[in-house]
Amino acid sequence: GNTSGGEDGEDTALWGGISANDCVTRIMSFPVRWIHKDADLGQAKSQMTQWGISALLVDTGSAQPGFLTKRGFLQVSFSKSLRRTKVKDVMTQPVIHVTVDTPIHQCLQVLQSKAVRR
Repeated sequence: GNTSGGEDGEDTALWGGISANDCVTRIMSFPVRWIHKDADLGQAKSQMTQWGISALLVDTGSAQPGFLTKRGFLQVSFSKSLRRTKVKDVMTQPVIHVTVDTPIHQCLQVLQSKAVRR
């Protein structure tokens, strides 16, 4: 796409009128969707499909949540049922996060530095 501005994200157009200087709140999903760590992957798949999302935060019962993405399903052997695999067995921790007022260009830098795909 067409961009203008420097590496710090100033005035860089990304898509649909959204700039790299806009805060992540402009592009984030709401409400945040959660699933309990003891739920099975069948339940997680159903929720992701119902809401049209590719990830869920995981309620671990502690201050440190987990994160489950569709990639987590790939960790399950084909011989093992999704209903027999718990979310806690394939979730990711720690959760990499930014605040809602973080500019998109800074968020992208965090994702890149942590080797996060999305």
